[in-house]
Amino acid sequence: MPPTVQWITSAVLAVLVLGLLVYMAGARETLEVILSMNVLWVVFSLVIYTPGWVLRGVRWQTILRALHARIGLKDSIRLTFIANTVNILVPAKLGELARAFGVKKKYGIPLSKGLSSLFVDRLADLIAVVLVAFLGFWLAAEAIAIPLWVEQLVIASLALALIAALGFFVFLKTNWIERALVKIPFLREKKERVHEVLGAMKGTFGTRSSIGILFISLAMWVLDSASSQAILLSANYQASWGLVAFAVMCGALTKIVPLTPGGIGIYEGTIALILSLGGVPFSVALSVAVVEHALKNVYTALGGIVFLRQMGLNLAELERSHQKPI
Repeated sequence: MPPTVQWITSAVLAVLVLGLLVYMAGARETLEVILSMNVLWVVFSLVIYTPGWVLRGVRWQTILRALHARIGLKDSIRLTFIANTVNILVPAKLGELARAFGVKKKYGIPLSKGLSSLFVDRLADLIAVVLVAFLGFWLAAEAIAIPLWVEQLVIASLALALIAALGFFVFLKTNWIERALVKIPFLREKKERVHEVLGAMKGTFGTRSSIGILFISLAMWVLDSASSQAILLSANYQASWGLVAFAVMCGALTKIVPLTPGGIGIYEGTIALILSLGGVPFSVALSVAVVEHALKNVYTALGGIVFLRQMGLNLAELERSHQKPI
């Protein structure tokens, strides 16, 4: 499917999903909640959200350092902003390739090493999101009217996460997973690339820096959920941090498969559903999810556009970069 058609299709899907959610919540009720929000709480949510970007920059810089590549903290933050801006505008994770291209252009770091570092970066995100989601679920379990099948799903997910953690530990200590992967037909031709990516994972998570990377990632997502809770408070409604954290982390997990630009629509629906299970009126829950996501996306996009100019990059150049062989 041509990129333009893909973008239009995903954008239409986002509009349809949002429209359905607003219809379910009631357009008038949703608008009233948004217009009545306390601006000071909204501004405070951005104050809480901002340090997370510094932590993202520190984390990527730490990962690259573990792979014997150096990058300035300011540029790490800028390129992270740019990558997330591209991910908002494009219904695919091309932002990561844009980040690798940017660091290659300025620092001469090979694309393959840049992409390996970003794989580790996203893996750290996934681990932290899952951990914060489980913590939030545990803290909010009594407050959420959870159907039995949802509880069973969460317990099964925790079991799978523990099995995955055990498998990851085995991977760090042995080479049999790498040998198994290169036997897969479509990976056999990319044997060197597989070796480099897995080597990056071992080089990062197999060192002391892995502890710092994990704590940085956890702090990032705790701040992200606290920022979302401030938006809920702006609507003059209170809920436990655990409930908000669980909702926001589940929303973040929906972005793994980019069905819409920036996960718009799917993300809001997930958060609104979980908050409503915790007793938050659906119109309030949806209003909070919409404002929270819009605020974070606008903040990210504005930062990304500013940093694109500062680094002498442009979206067209980044889009062409994903056509180049790695």
